[in-house]
Amino acid sequence: MNTSNQKLYSIELLRGIAAWAVVMHHYNQVFFKWDMSTSLLGGTFGYLTMDYGKLGVDIFFVISGFIITITSQNHLSAKDFFIKRCVRVIPAYWFFSLLLIPLCYVLAPENVYTDWDFSSLLQSFFFIPNENPSVYLGVFPFLPVGWTLNFEMFFYSLFSVFIIKYGRYASVAVLFFLLIVPSVWPASWIYSSILSSPYLYQFAAGIIIALIYMCKENGHTDQSIFKILCCAVFFLYVGGAQDYKFISVPLLVYVFIFINPVFFSKTKRLSTYLGSRSYAVYLAHPMVLYLLNEFGKELLINNEAYFLLIYIISIVLLSELSVRVVESIVSVQSFKKAKCYAN
Repeated sequence: MNTSNQKLYSIELLRGIAAWAVVMHHYNQVFFKWDMSTSLLGGTFGYLTMDYGKLGVDIFFVISGFIITITSQNHLSAKDFFIKRCVRVIPAYWFFSLLLIPLCYVLAPENVYTDWDFSSLLQSFFFIPNENPSVYLGVFPFLPVGWTLNFEMFFYSLFSVFIIKYGRYASVAVLFFLLIVPSVWPASWIYSSILSSPYLYQFAAGIIIALIYMCKENGHTDQSIFKILCCAVFFLYVGGAQDYKFISVPLLVYVFIFINPVFFSKTKRLSTYLGSRSYAVYLAHPMVLYLLNEFGKELLINNEAYFLLIYIISIVLLSELSVRVVESIVSVQSFKKAKCYAN
């Protein structure tokens, strides 16, 4: 199949939407404690961000399953595959994790919702699930949003191992593993926070979508895509954000992948920008949350419009710093001669 890059602009847009959905989910959580009835954005917006904003994580996992499956078809060795995924994930994650250390001690020690010791910090930096020393957090790394990266790095590691055994057919083996293991893995065993988690099903859904994508020559008609979109919306409506998310989210991602690329022909720049910054936005926004919770409470009370503007602009600038400095330097050094299907 001739997989045109044009078809992925919609996924870049969806990645951006997912990242900002999580950003606003935490805006609601930290500053309004899930009650935005007094916010200028309104109670309805608060309800949507509380229940549906966190679906951004599920969207990320499905997209990851899709992209990694496509990438694995580029005849990469397991070593090259794993190194490229590490280069994509680790530098920015370490950058923002290191930024959190002075934040804990100097700027906003009372508003950083995490604690740590040397052991938990080391495990956090190397994606080993561990109980955060903060008694109320649970299994979260030093940079709390990094819990999703524990899943991502596990998925990359699993894929790398299966590439060694099965080559370009590794995705099928990984798919069966992800569909079976969460239902049989004992909750008391090692890495149970990952291996017994239903989130693994979202990665599996992404693999299934990728396999369909690679086999389908002509795509879908606009009418069939609309019907699938209606199904996704229906499950979100009847089950809320969570009850049927393992059906609704994959269907939504499916729509964005197979939708007619003409719909996004005039938004290529915006889609590319949002998608390329989505990871940095996701990692950057906790820093801004902590700082504004320390220094911006009065502004929030007096003028939420300015407060919200500062919140958004600060995240954009901090994420831009990460992309232009951290990720760009690493990418130039690591991918100068490489040709990758997707980042």
